[in-house]
Amino acid sequence: MHKMPTVSVLMTVYNGERYLPDALESLRNQTFRDFEVVIVDDGSTDRSREIIQSYIERDKRFRMICAQRVGRAAALNLGLRHCRGIFVAVNDADDISVNNRLEVQVEFLRSNPNVVLVGGWAELIDENGRILGRRCPPEGGWRIKSLLSLGNPIVHSTVMYRREILSLIGGFDETLSCAIDYDAIERCMRYGPVSCLPVIVARHRRHKGQYFRGSIAAQMRFRTAAKTAVRIAWNHATWMVPLSIMIYIGAFAPLSSPFMRVAQCIHTRMVHGRHAG
Repeated sequence: MHKMPTVSVLMTVYNGERYLPDALESLRNQTFRDFEVVIVDDGSTDRSREIIQSYIERDKRFRMICAQRVGRAAALNLGLRHCRGIFVAVNDADDISVNNRLEVQVEFLRSNPNVVLVGGWAELIDENGRILGRRCPPEGGWRIKSLLSLGNPIVHSTVMYRREILSLIGGFDETLSCAIDYDAIERCMRYGPVSCLPVIVARHRRHKGQYFRGSIAAQMRFRTAAKTAVRIAWNHATWMVPLSIMIYIGAFAPLSSPFMRVAQCIHTRMVHGRHAG
């Protein structure tokens, strides 16, 4: 019988051949060794599966589950059902985990059993790996609750969940097409506090191939996020309710309206700050 790993790294892929080797290599180079990598290929038509298979042949900790365009949330849930670890770390197929990411996050969650998930800072990079900026959410307490009541400052590839908490919330919401990570974080918060390590744990790539580029798609994501923000403000940060509701109303204003632009400006400046890139 195989020993259960401490960490399951969960990754979903769709036509990710360009950046996938960097993502997978960053996991092979982790200082913490007791982990598995569960990769869901969601119907790729490029060389993604071939690349994944090459890593499986070199490292038995890597596993692949093949799907056929089930969508991001369903792919995450499919992978989650195959995860065996105590903790589940997300690593998107175009992002890079720094070498000690798993080590520092496991140590933190073991030392803080009340914390339901831990994130961290992320370096933002472009298609060629050039640094664009940083995403630096606060460590915890009222500061992180305040920001989460306006939007999501946490890059999903920095997040390590307790698997038991993901099970309690029923996994990721498959009715959503965007802000899936933000919704999951909100539901996890019902079971305990969220924390972020004040160190860079991942490099988050910005590129043209990502989902939800363009004004209409951005508006849809903003509206979905605004709904989640109001729930967080109402349940966890009541002092932020007025501002959260103002952003929510602005999110549903016409795309070209001044109110929408003001709401987006407040959201961007307060949630992502000057290091957003």
